[in-house]
Amino acid sequence: MKGDDVLVMRFAAQAESRAARSSRPRRSARADGSWLVTLTCNITERTRYYLLSFGPLLEVLEPPDVRTWLLKHAEAVARTYAPTASRPAARPSSRRAR
Repeated sequence: MKGDDVLVMRFAAQAESRAARSSRPRRSARADGSWLVTLTCNITERTRYYLLSFGPLLEVLEPPDVRTWLLKHAEAVARTYAPTASRPAARPSSRRAR
């Protein structure tokens, strides 16, 4: 990937195959099985949503504005699924998701 932004991430061990898909990143294995990945790219809205798709398998370490954006969106997702007094928790459906 080309660009001027430096993205530093820690992938959980379970996400190793996805971490390896990045184009020419610098990767190093950590003692706990996680991967530290540094990538220079253009951080676009599409990039941010892609990072969000990793959920708890990814922690963005830098840049700070991307960390803040991910936190804001992760909290919004959590609020969507949190049960409230006016909306009971949804029961799992017996139907398969398509």
